Amino acid sequence: GLSVYDGSRFTNYTTENGLASSLINDIIELGIDSLLIVPNTNQLQYMVHGVVKNYQTIDHFVPVINQLIKCSDGFFYALADEGFYRFENNQFNKIGLSDNGKNITNLIHGVELHSRLYMITDPNLHTISPHGEVIVYDLSTGKSLISKNKEPTFFVGLTPDSNVLLSRLKGVFKMDAGSFETGTIRFSDAGAQYHIPANISFVYIFFDKDQSLWLLEYNGVLKIDKNGNTKFFNSQNGLPESQQGSLFQDKENIIWLTGAHTGITKIVNQDIEVFLELKKGFQSSSIYTDIHTDSLWLYDRAQNEILLHYHGADKIFTGTNASSFNSILCLNQSVYLAKWYEIFKVTFDNEKKQFAATLLYKDSTATNGFSYILPDEENNIICISDKLVVFLRNGKIISHALGYLADEAAISNNHLWTATRANKLFLFRLNPQSPDNYLQLLHVYDKVLQYAAPRSVTADKKNNVWIGTRDHGIFLFSFHDQALHFVKQFTTKDGLSENFISYLHSDPSGNIWACSPAGLDKIILINGKYYIENITGSGNAFQQIYKISTSKSNEHWVTAADGIIRVTNDFFPASNYTPALQFVQIKIGDSAVFDSRQTPELSYLQNNISFAVAAPTFCDEKQTRFSYLLQGSSKKKWSDPSTRSEINFVNLEPGNYTLSVKARFLNGLYPEQHADYSFIILPPWWQTWWFRISLLASIITIIIFAIMFYYDRKWEKQKIILEKEQLVEQERTRIATDMHDDLGAGLSRIKFLSETMDIKNRQQKSIGDDIIKIKGYSDEMITKMGEIVWALNEKNDSLKDLIAYSRAYAAEYLFQNEIKSQITIPEIIPDLFVSGEFRRNIYLTIKEALHNVVKHAHANEVSIDVQISQRLIIVLHDNGIGFDAEQIRPFSNGLTNMKKRISDIDGDLEIKRQQGTELKVSVPLPR
Repeated sequence: GLSVYDGSRFTNYTTENGLASSLINDIIELGIDSLLIVPNTNQLQYMVHGVVKNYQTIDHFVPVINQLIKCSDGFFYALADEGFYRFENNQFNKIGLSDNGKNITNLIHGVELHSRLYMITDPNLHTISPHGEVIVYDLSTGKSLISKNKEPTFFVGLTPDSNVLLSRLKGVFKMDAGSFETGTIRFSDAGAQYHIPANISFVYIFFDKDQSLWLLEYNGVLKIDKNGNTKFFNSQNGLPESQQGSLFQDKENIIWLTGAHTGITKIVNQDIEVFLELKKGFQSSSIYTDIHTDSLWLYDRAQNEILLHYHGADKIFTGTNASSFNSILCLNQSVYLAKWYEIFKVTFDNEKKQFAATLLYKDSTATNGFSYILPDEENNIICISDKLVVFLRNGKIISHALGYLADEAAISNNHLWTATRANKLFLFRLNPQSPDNYLQLLHVYDKVLQYAAPRSVTADKKNNVWIGTRDHGIFLFSFHDQALHFVKQFTTKDGLSENFISYLHSDPSGNIWACSPAGLDKIILINGKYYIENITGSGNAFQQIYKISTSKSNEHWVTAADGIIRVTNDFFPASNYTPALQFVQIKIGDSAVFDSRQTPELSYLQNNISFAVAAPTFCDEKQTRFSYLLQGSSKKKWSDPSTRSEINFVNLEPGNYTLSVKARFLNGLYPEQHADYSFIILPPWWQTWWFRISLLASIITIIIFAIMFYYDRKWEKQKIILEKEQLVEQERTRIATDMHDDLGAGLSRIKFLSETMDIKNRQQKSIGDDIIKIKGYSDEMITKMGEIVWALNEKNDSLKDLIAYSRAYAAEYLFQNEIKSQITIPEIIPDLFVSGEFRRNIYLTIKEALHNVVKHAHANEVSIDVQISQRLIIVLHDNGIGFDAEQIRPFSNGLTNMKKRISDIDGDLEIKRQQGTELKVSVPLPR
């Protein structure tokens, strides 16, 4: 498939991610985060913002392309299995290339020079002829030229001086410039012109930006600079394997190699070399060099041998001593070996290539063996253990107890610094010119390193003291006027490979080198600010580093777990490239956002968002630190710098957000980079402004209606109260009227009869008739009073009571007047509520009708039929003389009152003559 590396992560694409084939023949970078992909099938694809899509030609035809080249005429040319094609008008048009009538196919590789394409066919397809042939195609004329040489060509490349080089079976050759004009392709040996060894063949050819030639062969990678200097890279000096398939130089001038079996290898600096063995069979256990010499001394403890490496020449001496040693030291052409409590001086026999070690000093009182040995400016030997021992050149020995084991010491400006594991820092003044007063203790700092567990120390030319610790990184102190001031602490957060610093070294340029179990780091000062370069980590060389020293020629020699490393002072290559901080992937939930340049509006449910950022730099990508600030959230501070390039947000509230990200490069190679991405999370509909306005309007409307309803109810209640008061008043008036009319008239008659009786009594006349009349009037008044009370009593407001009371009255009244009655009522009378007005009007209408029958009809029989449905129907029929409407007075109070009473309760009154008189009352009943 296809793997994309952005400095933070590898993103792998296969057929499951949209690739047409898992074998990719070619890729072309079209822009930032945009690639043209050529799979090993009849398909052309492209990738934009991490999404693979198919490219459709106008005729849906794509050959199996091995290489796609954009040439100077603006067209893409395809070197394909089916032949040679030019891409124009959105389709691939075949260009005929023939040799003796045979079409040229299986084109695999080509380059353009001066509007001519130099191509070769696949040299490995021996069953197809021609194989490995050279074809030259003129872009302007369309003419082609095919070589007749039977020797296959394996690779074709361009030189900085505009020549075409070809890798063939018998070496690397240059194509003659006039071959196309003469019609015959001719070759000449290119070895002398480009300093190519004669035995080189089957190679990959590449010229870098410094015009150095790189040749990839089976046994390794050979670099030849323009002056002819060579350097060979293989598995013995840093490459994972010797056989490399292709080479690429990126915008930072880093060389990338593709191993046949071990994947990708990058060479950040071409002058860093890892030697498993500087000399075959020699296993270095200790090395020594210093700024006064270019000699490198190495000691092999297992074989008891010393190797002198000087300007590429090696000389090995075998020891005659039976025992072996721990470390080697060279002072002014004198070589010393040390082990535990002993120091030996070495003498060499150049003829026999042997050395002998003579005991120079032994300290049998030391609790620990010598942990570190260093010379002063006068080549006096200073040994460090749980005490400080100085072996002066005049043979005098000076010692000073430290109280606990110290691991390293450093000398600067005749000041000696050492720190013990008991967290004490010692400062001595050295007086080499005064041997009797050589060592002077100036100060013991027992507070500045509390709980730091120091393991290493060095001092630079600016009187700065650097302390390496067991778990807390490096402490930097400035020393002025005998006072020590804390400046800064360096940890893995600042770029160190490890917080355990076992050895520190200050080179002549003032750079600090830190050795740790995780690798070698370099601390440099740029414009007043310290930066950290991961020397071994940047080249993916992760191994324990023990010690580093610098030679006179400014080469740094490093003792490592797996051999020796040589580092030049200028580690990272120079380039004009500046990495841009990018959002390489944005995911909303599980869905990727295609275009990070847009400002999406997301729903309130899309509030889980993740971002992947990258600042593609490959010099030392592990030294890139990312931090972010989400503007629009409650957090107002930037996050702590971290190597994590993934940023995740969960359950974000609705709002407008801008994610600001910055990338800081701890190695100081590039300025800080920034990038922003804005997005909007829309609120749910119940939190939108229009909903809130609508809700507010609705609330206001409800309040208004509630107020109106309240006052309407209040007014309605007041109206009901007023109506009740009015009805009560009306009822009072009616009762007063009834009492006045009915009872008042009766009382007046009784009063009149009483006065008449009084007069008759004085006149001694009979008063019996008057007494009978008074009795009749009294009974009538009692009846009317009962009727008034019945009408007023709310307990009687039912249909049953109305019918029962009316029936009883009708039967009794007719019986008193000797009229036969027949009253029919339903067996079941519904339990309905009827108002007092309803009862009174029905009752009085029946009463008035019966009164008319008794008074005017001359009837002897009356029938009353009561029917109940949705209406109350009462039919009153007598067998009297009948009803003649013309004989009725126009303004008869009885008939008028009857009609009005029935009309007041929405009923109908009908009177007709039918074998007597029939009166029909129909009144709607309440539901």
